[in-house]
This record gives sequence, C-alpha cells and structure tokens, in this order.
Amino acid sequence: MVQPMPFIRLAAAAALIVILAGCANQQAQQPGGLPQTVTLRNAQTGATTTVSGATVAIVLAQREMARRNYAGAVRIMDEAIRSNRLAGNDLSAAHAMRGDAYFLGGSAARARDDWRTAAEMNPQNALALRGMAIISNMQRKFPKAMQYMARAIAASPDNPHLYITRGVLRLEERRTVPQALADFDKAVSIKPDLASAYFYRGLAHHLSGRLAQAKSDYDRALEINPGERRARQALALLERRGAPGTLQPRSRANEIVQF
Repeated sequence: MVQPMPFIRLAAAAALIVILAGCANQQAQQPGGLPQTVTLRNAQTGATTTVSGATVAIVLAQREMARRNYAGAVRIMDEAIRSNRLAGNDLSAAHAMRGDAYFLGGSAARARDDWRTAAEMNPQNALALRGMAIISNMQRKFPKAMQYMARAIAASPDNPHLYITRGVLRLEERRTVPQALADFDKAVSIKPDLASAYFYRGLAHHLSGRLAQAKSDYDRALEINPGERRARQALALLERRGAPGTLQPRSRANEIVQF
C-alpha cells in the first residue's frame, strides 16, 4: 500500500500561480459553478494577470491546497472534469491537479489513478509524470521512477522543481547522492532564489560529510526564506555535529517537499 509523498507543482499554470502569488479574484460565474476567469495579482508589483479555461480550476484548486483544504481542491477539480468543458491537454492537466490534491489529502491510490490517466491523455504532462515517478519510488521501483523523471524533465527542462524532485528521490538511494547533488545544482542555476533548492543541496553536502558547504547552503536557504524550518533544524544538527538522519527523505512523506 502506497503512502503519501510530497507534492511538487510543475504545470505551466501552477508556475504562473507561484509567480503571481497573491489575490485571486473570481470573475463572472458560469452556470456550471466555476467562474469564467480569475485575475491574479502579484503581491510584490501589483501587476495583474487574468486566466481562463482550464487554468481557472487549477488556480482555484491551488488556492485551496495552499490553505490545506485538499478536499475542497478535489471538489473543484471534480466539477471541472465533469463539466465537459475540458478536453485534450486541458483535461489531462485537470486530472494531474486532482491527483496532487488527492495525494496531499492522503489518498495515494486515487492520486496514482489520476496521474496515470493524465499521463495517458498527454504523455508530455510533467506533473503527471512526476507523480508517477513518486508512486514508483514508493513501490521501491527506483529505476522506473528515474525513467518517469527523465521524461518529466525532457517535457519541462527549465522547471527547477523537477530537478529537486529527482534529487530527493536520489537522496533516498545513498549510492546516488552525487547525482542528487548535481540535480540540486541545476535547480539553483535555474532559480537562484529558491530556498528549497539550497536546503536540499545542503542536505546532500551534509550526508556526504561536507559540513562547511552544508552550512553555507542552509544559511542561504534561511536568508531567502526565514521560515524554512527544515534548514533551521539542519543547522542545529550541524552545530552539534549530528548526522542528518532525522532529515533524510524517508521522513513523513508529505512533510518533505513543500514548495
């Protein structure tokens, strides 16, 4: 039986939400219950972007997941999928997003089914491929997980979260720590202000005994995001010269990766 694992946002619409994290204002409501458009406001610049179509449901579901209302996110995606207004890649994206919501809500089996459906509809859906990689790894099928991750990265090579995902999976295989470090390096090179990339690169250094490099990365993670509690915990261990066993990726799965 599979257990919950981390959620990582990969779809282009999801990336847009990260960039424009702020207020999501619903516009005219359609008879089916979902609004026709949603306007996103960048909390830093005040700039707005309006999205429509399948992205509306994804935006609203993302907002509910940020509130940890995973059941609410599932309901939103249920409505979008049943609306018969989605087809092709849009329908694939909806299934992948519902898979994420199921997963965070603790239903890995339902998440697996949605991710599989999404990947069958669109073999280039990086969100679904990443999900199937995590499921494969949970089933201790590491080579298959790496195959799914290779496909996900090929589909979206500039997404830093994909490299972090693969790096986290590789950290679980102690023999592949150097490859994990290379993945975290790539994530940092793509997005130098991503705190989680520094945390995990620090963890890779820590596991390899490179304590000075580990401390530097943990410090950088906290500089970017002072609320990065995992980096703070790792620094405390480092100061005690403790092994980072309690921070290894086999910790409670849905606590590991929270971008």
